[in-house]
Amino acid sequence: MEFLKNTIKHTIDRTPFLNAYIIFKGINANREIALTFDDGPDPENTPRLLHILKEKGVKATFFLLGSKVEKYPEIARAILQAGHIVGNHTYSHKDFEGISNEEALKEIQKGFDALRKVLQQDQLNLLRSPKGDLRWRLLPALFKRKIRVVFWSVDPKDFEVNDADIIRQRLLEEHYNGGEIILLHDTVRATIDMIDSFIDALLEKGFQFVTIPQLLCKRYP
Repeated sequence: MEFLKNTIKHTIDRTPFLNAYIIFKGINANREIALTFDDGPDPENTPRLLHILKEKGVKATFFLLGSKVEKYPEIARAILQAGHIVGNHTYSHKDFEGISNEEALKEIQKGFDALRKVLQQDQLNLLRSPKGDLRWRLLPALFKRKIRVVFWSVDPKDFEVNDADIIRQRLLEEHYNGGEIILLHDTVRATIDMIDSFIDALLEKGFQFVTIPQLLCKRYP
């Protein structure tokens, strides 16, 4: 399975049309890394995270659930007002493997609708599917709507371990060149507990943190 995934990634990176709309990693990004956070907004952790990011002068990309945006609209707006980028993580995080293509598209569209209504933003076009699962049959419909599907290249599986020291260690064990997209969750308290020290560690090594749109600008020389 891992070999198949790597083969697909390699094929996408070598196909200009596909790598404009399906993103696993930034290309030609000189010591720039994108922090991304899934599953929010969270009433306790997201405000803490926003405070830390502000202190560090770091911008990130948040893939939000439409149902939570409706439940915590002020936190969702605070993310946007702080200068971060917002993407769609579907409406309710349904497992795509258990639903039809039509249901999956409805889940995606419902997520975009919720974000656009609450945030008053019409130009939202970033999508991350639940667990990174995405049926290839959905891609033509997504491409037609100019939706960019964002995966990741670094995943410490913070939601599984929920231990700040382990998450930080896993992140620092990665070999960074620039262009990496890091998958984290602002619903995991341990992630917020370690994020400031992780940011400091990479800043000290000369890396910069950018948003997904900023990283995409560097995909081509």
